[in-house]
Amino acid sequence: MKKILTAIVIPAFILMWLLLNGCNNILSNSNPSYRQVTEYNGHFIISGSSAAMVALKPLTDAFSKNYHGVTFEYGPGTKMSSSLSQVKSGIIDIAVFARELKPEEKDPKLRLDVFLYDPIAVVTNSSVRIDSLTMDQIKDIYTGKTGNWSEITSANSTITVCDRSEITVCDRSEEETAKIAMRRFVFGDELKITGSAVILEKEGDMINAISSTPYSIGYYSAVQARVASNSRIIKINGVEPSVANVRNGSYRLVRPIGIATLDQNGTLKKFVAFLYSDEAKKIMVKNGYVPIEPKR
Repeated sequence: MKKILTAIVIPAFILMWLLLNGCNNILSNSNPSYRQVTEYNGHFIISGSSAAMVALKPLTDAFSKNYHGVTFEYGPGTKMSSSLSQVKSGIIDIAVFARELKPEEKDPKLRLDVFLYDPIAVVTNSSVRIDSLTMDQIKDIYTGKTGNWSEITSANSTITVCDRSEITVCDRSEEETAKIAMRRFVFGDELKITGSAVILEKEGDMINAISSTPYSIGYYSAVQARVASNSRIIKINGVEPSVANVRNGSYRLVRPIGIATLDQNGTLKKFVAFLYSDEAKKIMVKNGYVPIEPKR
């Protein structure tokens, strides 16, 4: 009789443990920080502006962490026109851009979401001992009127001017989005860049050139500039490219970052909503970007 009772009692305790453990799992799954939700899943391919992909990456990482069934794959940087065509043809799922789209690019089939501003910084090699330049001083450097740092600081050294290609900027077209911002907010359309400027095709090339070339000056994302080696962010008219200064309007040299999508499923809609969430905004600000509220 004792053997029978033992056989019955032990499974009862095991059953009780299983029930309690199951209840704990249910409670933990109800915690808002746990978001392994089966209806949100899928693999999404992203391509477009290299600068925009850098800005988007921390956000896709956070979303995948929240929803473990969702993964994102980043392709190589491409021209905006190419990535928009690839979205419409179904080759990629998300096209990212870092400039305002032209009217002819705004296909009604595409959903466009601009979700942050990327501040552009004027940057020098760390050999340049200066903290701020006026707008006119920057223009004079880029036209060649000011060719030596001794005209501004105590350093008697020739200024190496680094610039982005002008070819695709003339029609407000493709990849040189930092140059588009510089034309709009600093240079103006008519300013003629000095013929001695070093022309760089990619933002990565600009970062490397400034970092490795003494007494050089250029411009690129302030987010990238803060982590670049041997480089110095220059204030414009005494104003630094911070999140606070972009928000209060005192620093206007920015480029918009957005995505273009087609035929959004439930997961993609959830991701777009996430881009405007408080969680995403905190990630943007932490990384030095400025969140944009969705258009109503």
